[in-house]
Amino acid sequence: MPSFSTISNREKSIHGNDHQANLLNMLDDCLQNGYLIDVVKEYRIGNPSCQNQEQFYAPFMIQFSNKEKWIIFSTTSMRTDRIKGQQWDAFNLKSLDPLITKAFLVFPDDIDRKERELFIKQNQKYEENFELSAIDQILSFSACSFLIKKEFLKSVEEEIDTQKFAPEVQDSINSIIEDTDISEEQNEILDDILNDGQIWDKQGKSFETQIAEILSSKTYLANLKEGKVLPDQDFHFFKEMMQAFNLNVHDIKTITATTDKDTIGRLPSGGTPKTDVAVFIEFKNGKNIHIGISCKRSKNNSVSVHQYSADTFADVLDSNNQKLRRLLNIFQYCGNAKDLPEKVANELEQELAPYLRKLSLWALGGIGAETLTDIQKVDYVVTLQTTTNTFSVHSLEDYYDLISSHSGMFGTPFHWTYASKQKGKSIQLKVPVV
Repeated sequence: MPSFSTISNREKSIHGNDHQANLLNMLDDCLQNGYLIDVVKEYRIGNPSCQNQEQFYAPFMIQFSNKEKWIIFSTTSMRTDRIKGQQWDAFNLKSLDPLITKAFLVFPDDIDRKERELFIKQNQKYEENFELSAIDQILSFSACSFLIKKEFLKSVEEEIDTQKFAPEVQDSINSIIEDTDISEEQNEILDDILNDGQIWDKQGKSFETQIAEILSSKTYLANLKEGKVLPDQDFHFFKEMMQAFNLNVHDIKTITATTDKDTIGRLPSGGTPKTDVAVFIEFKNGKNIHIGISCKRSKNNSVSVHQYSADTFADVLDSNNQKLRRLLNIFQYCGNAKDLPEKVANELEQELAPYLRKLSLWALGGIGAETLTDIQKVDYVVTLQTTTNTFSVHSLEDYYDLISSHSGMFGTPFHWTYASKQKGKSIQLKVPVV
């Protein structure tokens, strides 16, 4: 019969494995919901001057859209000997990777009161500078989850149009960003705020910036030329884009990319072109090319891609087709397929059939409506589906071919609807994120 201590150690091991699994699930949820852009399990790096390039270790590395990284260690018992090893890893990981700004040691929510008090006392030693620590904080599982969401909110807080929030909601945002205490009420408020569409839109904007920064990275270009593989997700995105663009990196001298609206310019009508990122590539032979990218990031299976009045739809597709114009205006008035008479829906599908390609290339790339400069022409569509963490790069034509296999509304690959408060004024199209 096994001894009591053997059973106890086995139970501790199982508890520790469960804690690691719960942490991974929580971090994956944060990734899928867009609070993080990367989660690396068993993060390892070494000093460049040494042969062992995996000497220093953290169970998890997470990264936010502003490039900031956190490392997370896990434990189920307060053991100072083990923490000393984690301190050593945390110190060196921070020293070797300047993007790592914080290190946390996370314990389960369900530990007993005595063990929790030991963790709290040890954390106080760090906070009060009684002991030197490379670990920024020892905290519970729930507190870790809260801090990740709070950091995400902080990263987009400056971009949020606060005028669209009720004063009491804005007060909640400010208090959560400033406060370190965690309550059940705060968690509920935080989840409500993070479900707001504005923030997802702002995070979508930051995805454009992320793509521009990735493509402009001299480090990624140099490492890809040398055949090296970096452990972070952005490097893999860079590699996928180079392959999709059909570029030989050895021929490239420089790559610069921007989201600057002044550089990309506005349409003749004053509107915003579909190009989100303009890429400028200089080759060693003196040749220069540019690539226009449309970026789509969503936690959903589809994302809004196009919004114009019914008459603009008609003008672009076929200004002489009065029947199509009338049907489009009827849909615009109804706002959705559910309220559209079946006869009208069938007629609209028939009238749209000859214009499917034209409609798709206009919705995806702005082609056909106005005169575009070369920079404003969309060459590639880059998508990130955060629920599955699927990153894809397709040429505009290939993306059209892909979405054409999707069953949308009225024989098109799109979902037809209207934007908030725009019923009767415009038609909005949503495209599958593939």
